[in-house]
Amino acid sequence: WLATLRNDPGLWRDVVPISFHVDYWDGLGWPDRFARREFSDRQHAYAAVWGSGSVYTPGFVLNGAEWREWGTRAWSTPSGTGGGDLRITRRSSTEWELAFRAAGIRPGQARVALLGFDLPSEVRRGENAGRHLLHNFVALSCGSAALKPGADGTWRALVAVPDKPSAGAVAAWVEAAGSPVPVQAVGGWLSRTTAPVTPTR
Repeated sequence: WLATLRNDPGLWRDVVPISFHVDYWDGLGWPDRFARREFSDRQHAYAAVWGSGSVYTPGFVLNGAEWREWGTRAWSTPSGTGGGDLRITRRSSTEWELAFRAAGIRPGQARVALLGFDLPSEVRRGENAGRHLLHNFVALSCGSAALKPGADGTWRALVAVPDKPSAGAVAAWVEAAGSPVPVQAVGGWLSRTTAPVTPTR
């Protein structure tokens, strides 16, 4: 389903997809090589916001809210939760600068993820045993930093993210202070031949 968004006219402008692979199924005998404990913790943090004591996969989050209708309704149906102007610029192979400006919003963390596409998996165990899967918008490498206010009203952060040569895109977002809920996101395709890169806002 995520792969269908690669050709969506609203990609990077209206929607910034990210797939966080969780590790709590690894005990079934087929560890997911893209899974990380911090991604599982992220899902549990959202469940706490929703007042739920459990998590499940696939679990979709849209504009910070649980989204169960992803298979039958367009992703653009729910309204946004934030706003403002967010820009990201690559300063080096491992550093990204975020600049966020919005009236009445106090942001918390700035986060950046490098995304992988057409990544294969040969499933050996579990309910998908024997299947060949291709994954898209996979979070391969992530970083975060606290946003700090400037005299001009712009909040800025320099985020360190380990480089992944296989990454094809970058996504960045700003969370509300003390919450995992994003208030604005931005993303774009990566170019390995030119620098710096400023993705489409």
